[in-house]
Amino acid sequence: MRCIIIDDEVNAIKALRWEIENYLPELTIVSTFNSAIDALEYLKSHPAPDLVFLDIEMPEMNGFDFINSVPDREFEIVFTTAYSEFALEAIKKEAVDYLLKPIDSEDLRKAVEKLKKRLAPIQKQENITENLKAIKGYNSNESDKVKISFDGKINFMNPEEIVYLMSDGNYSKLYLQDGKEILLTFKLKEMQQELPEKYFFRVHKSYIINVQKISSFYKNENFIVLNEKINIPLARSRKAEFIRKYL
Repeated sequence: MRCIIIDDEVNAIKALRWEIENYLPELTIVSTFNSAIDALEYLKSHPAPDLVFLDIEMPEMNGFDFINSVPDREFEIVFTTAYSEFALEAIKKEAVDYLLKPIDSEDLRKAVEKLKKRLAPIQKQENITENLKAIKGYNSNESDKVKISFDGKINFMNPEEIVYLMSDGNYSKLYLQDGKEILLTFKLKEMQQELPEKYFFRVHKSYIINVQKISSFYKNENFIVLNEKINIPLARSRKAEFIRKYL
């Protein structure tokens, strides 16, 4: 994980750099700054880091003003300060942690563990996206069309039209990309047999999802997000197979 350090005290930067380089190999320091203003200029022309270690009391621009200057920030914050009275404001800024100087090695390690947990869903999504692209036939063609009977006829549908299916007793509900919901006169098990495995996976006794629609996977909470807004439970019994296939 890439990080930068912002602190007006040179010795504080040196001490934190030493801790990171000797005990936290998962972190890479890409730059350090004695001025928050200089750090802002850097961010305008460089990729955002994963983490910023940020002092609060600094001349010209303090740590909170720095954060307010980046309203759509793409990085996490760990505050490093000698003052405990800013802790409440730090929480409001959704900081990963608040470390008091001199920084304790164990506290620093715990802060990095918190960061890993916070970034886990994002990293899982990156893995999912890359692995889905590698699935044979990721881009559907005519031979991949799905035959589904409803409205008194057989409908030939492209896989990307389907988001997921849900069990409804002896019936199933089909949820489409355009927002339509269709009641099918087939059990979910029967529908599973008709759907191509390279696009569809039964994540739960009540749900079949189109894996192309996955936005995020929350491993600890056991649920999947489709189209960035639809939460689908992942059964524990199907978790290992899902991870093996798509992560």
